[in-house]
Amino acid sequence: MKRPPIPPSFFHLAGSETGEKKALLIHGVLSSAEKMRPIADALVRAGTCDSVWAYHSWAYRGHVSQSTTSTPSVPTTPPSLKELLDGVGRQLSKKAAIIAETPSHAIEGAGQEIAGLLALLGWEDVTLVGHSLGGLVARCAVEAFGAGKQVGVVVSLGTPHWLWSKAHSPEEWEETPVDGVRYLQIVGNDDWVVYRKGWGDFTPDDTEYRGIVKVLHPGLDHGTIRSEIGTSYIPELISAVRDTASLW
Repeated sequence: MKRPPIPPSFFHLAGSETGEKKALLIHGVLSSAEKMRPIADALVRAGTCDSVWAYHSWAYRGHVSQSTTSTPSVPTTPPSLKELLDGVGRQLSKKAAIIAETPSHAIEGAGQEIAGLLALLGWEDVTLVGHSLGGLVARCAVEAFGAGKQVGVVVSLGTPHWLWSKAHSPEEWEETPVDGVRYLQIVGNDDWVVYRKGWGDFTPDDTEYRGIVKVLHPGLDHGTIRSEIGTSYIPELISAVRDTASLW
């Protein structure tokens, strides 16, 4: 059976379009598919993947590219979370609040589209990589819409999972890791968004899920974990978590 053509919302970044070790990259707030190119190049150069694509949806980008000239308020968040944001500095609070204010329907809509397209294309063992808010979309595709059948590992780079979760109650996504899917969260030790201990946790108690690996990477912050990934050991780390059978 002939597979359908690649949809326009999947944008080829690096490697061969027909490679077997595919990765799909998902950008975060105030970003774009093109800005994920350093990750794509690093994954191919390290041999982690040989066909790297980015999620390129104008609807999703429109939702997550809104900004303000001053520190945004967080009207939909619990008072305790707003106090956390207010207490960590203006620039940090601005970026963290933009992420926290992103509505659940934007994440669930993107996750639903990604899961449907992966199933339609018949891709297998995909390395799903999300930077910042993109890590939430990657999780949602797997946990709410069944993309775990096509995905081998969910990688989040500097994703404030717990911070966003405290502000929202998604419609179809229970935010529960899927058994059989590996999860890797990498945070730079200078990250200004996943700033407080616990903000990057997947669940209230990640120790209950054997498929979760979390790493603090030296010398990187929220932006350089994407733009300077080629100088890091992140591609090799992704390979190790995805391919090492003994982790289970």
